[in-house]
Amino acid sequence: MKIKLIALDLDGTLLTSDKVITARTKQTLARAMAQGTAVTIATGRMLCSALYFAHVIASKAPVICCNGAFVGRESGTPVFARYHDPALARRFLTFCYERSWYVNWYIGMEIYAPAYREEYFSAYRTTEHFSVHAVGQNYLPYTNNVPQFVLRDLTADIGRYAREVTEHFGGALLPQQNTGTASVRQSAYRRSRMLWGLALMRSWLRAMRTMILTCSRWVHFRLCRRTGQGRQKSGHPS
Repeated sequence: MKIKLIALDLDGTLLTSDKVITARTKQTLARAMAQGTAVTIATGRMLCSALYFAHVIASKAPVICCNGAFVGRESGTPVFARYHDPALARRFLTFCYERSWYVNWYIGMEIYAPAYREEYFSAYRTTEHFSVHAVGQNYLPYTNNVPQFVLRDLTADIGRYAREVTEHFGGALLPQQNTGTASVRQSAYRRSRMLWGLALMRSWLRAMRTMILTCSRWVHFRLCRRTGQGRQKSGHPS
């Protein structure tokens, strides 16, 4: 069966430890697209970074970002979008601010945080035009259409943050701990939003009358092994 779609994670899969895509990988994906296979990004990162690397590999397909909470492009109606209720977003941000937790959140192509801290965003160093809106204490106006929050701490037990969120918000929020980060997502989507996002890509491909083959790292490695490329190692930021 012909592969119709290759959906690739960024960190630890498509990107090297230097957070770049090798020329050999780009050539491999270009050959796949030339044969009619759609290639896209499926990542926990924000929209602007997902779109940037989609552009690097010359993909025109909608991207899956924010752990599947958003599927689409920079403009136009998204294929799928799931946002936190603004009232809940304000409550959660106030909860974090009161505890002096470092939290960032996404709205469209933009990222917001109390202040910019370079050590928390080193993984984004190769994303062109990346910047953080430092809103200080004026965070309440920026709570509409937020698909994801990310708590960051390089020294403390981030698991403690997740436990406190669960204790305070119950089933309204679902913390998910990643390497070095803890992302807070709505419990209504306890199943991986990434899988939901991939399933919803069917509507984009329906006109082609094809079925989606969801491919993870093994697909990328299989394609690359054919050209002699070894496995790449990296972290998993959101």
